Amino acid sequence: MTENRRRHRRITGPYDGNWDGSAGARDCRITDLSADGCFIDSFSRPEMGGEVTITVGLAGRSFTIPGKVVHVDTVQGFGVQFTESGATRQLATALDALAS
Repeated sequence: MTENRRRHRRITGPYDGNWDGSAGARDCRITDLSADGCFIDSFSRPEMGGEVTITVGLAGRSFTIPGKVVHVDTVQGFGVQFTESGATRQLATALDALAS
């Protein structure tokens, strides 16, 4: 059995959002959201290791979170690991409340 490296529970979306990176900004659908990161369904993809800013609407609030691209799927989209910030702590609190 493989080890789960995630520290936080994932919440299945979809959630409307957008991502902004060196190639510009794009609307997207965000799935598999946690306080550590998310998966973004998008035809456009940033480069592996690229820095991005993700904005996601959740529970009537909008969260804008910096992150780094850690996985690229050539068919479906890409995975982002969030950078620790005040916004990630606020998102973690909102996700905990949603999961309760």
